[in-house]
Amino acid sequence: MPQLLKALVGQMILVGPRLTLPYHVEKYDETQRLRLRVKLGITGWALIHGRNAPTWTERIRLDLWYLEHQSF
Repeated sequence: MPQLLKALVGQMILVGPRLTLPYHVEKYDETQRLRLRVKLGITGWALIHGRNAPTWTERIRLDLWYLEHQSF
């Protein structure tokens, strides 16, 4: 519920990248860092498309695809 309230007041978005741990961010390349430019989401596009099935690289790719194609 607190995350939904944050989305309603504009501090988060409904679908977007989930929180990333610092040691993961250290391993990101320049393209992967693009996912850090937007607000955190309650759920990620990668989670919607396979939960834990996609590899970490695939999850990042799915998040980046969504960020490029999202619309209201």
